[in-house]
Amino acid sequence: MIQELSPDKLAFVNAYGHAVASVPREYVIEFLTTPEDKMDELCDNMADFTSVADAYELWQIAMHYAKGKV
Repeated sequence: MIQELSPDKLAFVNAYGHAVASVPREYVIEFLTTPEDKMDELCDNMADFTSVADAYELWQIAMHYAKGKV
């Protein structure tokens, strides 16, 4: 499953694990690899979905800023 992740997403998995780690690494990877149309189901099943979703949104904003897109 790791091979499906882009370098940016893999970096997020590692950063989340280092800085937050409120859910297991496998859950973070599942969040990143779940198709958009299955996200509601994942949200219902993941106890701390909000932690990963909020961290990923912040990550995306930071990456856009770092790449000069904001």
